[in-house]
Amino acid sequence: FVVVQSAVPVQRWTFGLNINAETDLDWQVVFQDTLETGFGDYPYRENRTHDGSISSIGLGGAYMFGALAVGLEGSVISGSLRQVFRRDFEPAIEDPTNEILPAFGESRWAFSGWRLRGGVTGRIGRRAILSAAVTKYSQLSAEKDTFGIRIETRKFDMPLELTLGGSTRIGEHFMLALAGGWKGWSSTDFTVLDVESSDVLWAGGGLEYAALRIGNIPLPLRAGYRFTDLPFHSAGFEQLSEQAFTFGLGAYIAGGRATLDLAFDFGSRGDFPATGSAERFSRLSLSMGISGR
Repeated sequence: FVVVQSAVPVQRWTFGLNINAETDLDWQVVFQDTLETGFGDYPYRENRTHDGSISSIGLGGAYMFGALAVGLEGSVISGSLRQVFRRDFEPAIEDPTNEILPAFGESRWAFSGWRLRGGVTGRIGRRAILSAAVTKYSQLSAEKDTFGIRIETRKFDMPLELTLGGSTRIGEHFMLALAGGWKGWSSTDFTVLDVESSDVLWAGGGLEYAALRIGNIPLPLRAGYRFTDLPFHSAGFEQLSEQAFTFGLGAYIAGGRATLDLAFDFGSRGDFPATGSAERFSRLSLSMGISGR
């Protein structure tokens, strides 16, 4: 999601700057097992931690031709990842005086790349807007740099993306928005261990009701649904998908010069028999905007 975004209109031009959180790489797994050897059986506790993220900084510009606007954006992608592994052993079950030392390790990765996106937006009458965009990435470079020593560099192909969306007003108080897209992950031939990649299709829609007010402050109510495939899945299993229902509330303050938006997502991913994994999730999102007009 967009972390920070700004746009400055200059006559028929609009120039923008954005900072995006592209991928969150933070996760931790802790599990227990027993190492069986010829010297004894050693129960252990293992902790694997990944700490990092991939972000982007983009500059863009758009020009209006009457009811039509054409835009172009370029972004630099960068990030880092720290991987930590530690396994602590208990004494051997057969002999408490028989011990082995902990095992641990650490590695670091640095990511870099770029992205180019072009789009067009057009008004259809006074009530509808339609937009389309295409996104092209460079290869994502992952350089392993552990303790200041450059060890290896890997290159990962990134997908072509196509998106289409629009909105229209229904009557005086309702607005309907629909969007969808495709990401060509299968063409990247991404394979790591037993993980494969597949193309992604996604779609979503929502309805906004704009008649509610508290004093002079409009409070639009929103509800929506979205579905998306997920690009990576275990070999031998079906592709994962995600679906979620979203409910939200907005506020336009000082005549629209400031906005607040609050949203709640409730959804699920996967189906255990078919995909090998399944989970439910919820998410709270808060966004704020300020206009200088």
